[in-house]
Amino acid sequence: MFKRCTLILCMCIPTIAFGSDTDDRHDRASQAASITQWSKIDTRGPAHGKARIQLLAQGDNAFVGRLWLAPGAQVPLHHDISEEYIIFLSGGGAITIDGVTTRVQAGSTVFMPAKAKVSFVNGPNDTYAIQIFSGPESAQKYQSWPIISRP
Repeated sequence: MFKRCTLILCMCIPTIAFGSDTDDRHDRASQAASITQWSKIDTRGPAHGKARIQLLAQGDNAFVGRLWLAPGAQVPLHHDISEEYIIFLSGGGAITIDGVTTRVQAGSTVFMPAKAKVSFVNGPNDTYAIQIFSGPESAQKYQSWPIISRP
C-alpha cells in the first residue's frame, strides 16, 4: 500500500507543476513578442503635416511610439485616460501640465498622470520623442491619422 501512495503522489506533483507552466505559457501566448526597426514601419500623420507617429510596440498594457513634431507645432489642450511618458530625443519646447508650464529639451523625460490637462508648443527645431502610454486606449487617436509613408 505504501508504494501505491508514493506512486500516486509522484504522478500528481508533475501534473500540478505542468499545469501551472501551461497556464503561464497560454497567458504569454496572447501577446507575441516583437522587435521593431524604425525604418521598416508605417508612419502616420494628420492632414496639417506638423506631426508624425510610428507605432513601435503595443501590448495589452502599454503603447510605445516615435513622435515627430515640426518647428512651431502645437498640441492643443487635451487629456488622456492613461498615464503618459515622453522622452525627448531632440528638439523641445514648452509643455503645460495642469496649468504649469515647463521648458523641455533633448534629454528631458516627462511624466503625465492619467487625465492631466496637457498642451505643448514646439520650439524652433524638429522634435523627436518616444511616447509611452500606460494603456493602448490613449493611442487609438492615431488610428485616424492616415499612413503618410510606408517602408
